[in-house]
Formats: sequence, C-alpha cells, structure tokens
Amino acid sequence: MRLYAMVEDCGCPHSVESRVKWSRERNGNKVDIFTIDGEREIRHNDPGRRYGSSIDKSLHILRFTLSDSGRYLCNDEAVELTMIPPGTIRVDATERTSVTLDCPHDDGGSHDPTWSRDSVEIHRQKGFDVSPVDRTLTLTDVKLRDSGLYYCGRKAVFLKVIEDQGSTHPNHTDINTRTFKNTKTTIRSSNTSIFNIPSNYYD
Repeated sequence: MRLYAMVEDCGCPHSVESRVKWSRERNGNKVDIFTIDGEREIRHNDPGRRYGSSIDKSLHILRFTLSDSGRYLCNDEAVELTMIPPGTIRVDATERTSVTLDCPHDDGGSHDPTWSRDSVEIHRQKGFDVSPVDRTLTLTDVKLRDSGLYYCGRKAVFLKVIEDQGSTHPNHTDINTRTFKNTKTTIRSSNTSIFNIPSNYYD
C-alpha cells in the first residue's frame, strides 16, 4: 500500500502566481526541500525523491514515516504536521486545566522510563511535574501549544488541548485530527494537522 500526505493551501501570498519554496525545520535550522517556479520543479536535499507538488503548489510527501512530523515552511509560512503511531493513547484536556499522562505499558521497555517531547527529555519545571514513582507526567495550566506527542520511554501519548470556549484567541490555531483511509490525505496549512497512521500501514 502506497500512501502519501499532501500539504496544501500553504497560505503563501499569491502562491499560485509566484515562486513557492517549501522548507522544513530540522534541529532548529531551516532546510530547503522543494521549489516550484512556474512549470519548473527544483529538488533540494531530496535524494529519495519523496517530495512533489500539484498545480496549486501544495507539497506531497511520499512514503511518509513518523519522522516526517514537524514544521514545514511555505515561503516562510508555517505548517505543522504530526503523525500519530498506531496504538497511541489519546488524552483530551481543556486549556487552563491540569492533565496527567500515564506512562503506557511497554513490554521489554525500561523500568525507569523518561518522558520526552520532540526528542527532548522533560524534567520537573514550571508547568510540568514528573513522577518517577507513578510514572506520570502532569501538565498544569495547559495551553493550546502543549498539544502533541509525549513519549514515555518508547511509547507515546497524544495530548489534544481543546480551546476554552470562554476565552478568545486572536492568533490561535485549530487542531484537526484525521485518519488515513485511502491513498491521498490533505493537511490544511491554516491548521495544525494531526494524522493517525493505520496499524496495517507498515505491513
């Protein structure tokens, strides 16, 4: 089965008429991956030829993996993409509340797993409380930006922070969650998009 993600409606001003460059943030650096200039397509840092585009200058990602999660830039307009591994526990929380994430059971995993996000270990600090005894991670006063994947050892928990309807956010970002059901999936760049990878994807 061949699936691909498609990032469209990149939000670049006059993107259909102008030159569009897609980049990706890696380790804090911006790396160019694909440029659409009229009818020309220019690949950058794409030895596997995994990136492509459509007439609307959206970005296609072929043979996607979990490592494709991250921030993409369309002429420096940000698009967030998150892939959810099969079997991931999902937790919803309303912003400005506290939520506790339990470490998923992991046969053969570490007996003293650490919590991490974006490959950065989480320590006890303001807004975060890590309990080695209970193997839990508590987030206090959660914010919309706290949505995402949290790893306890090798296992993931996906936290979706829901907007408090009693508050206003002039610059807030909606979060949509979809599951791949066919060979084409669209990521709306006006949102932060979350995608569930089916359990049979790697079969």
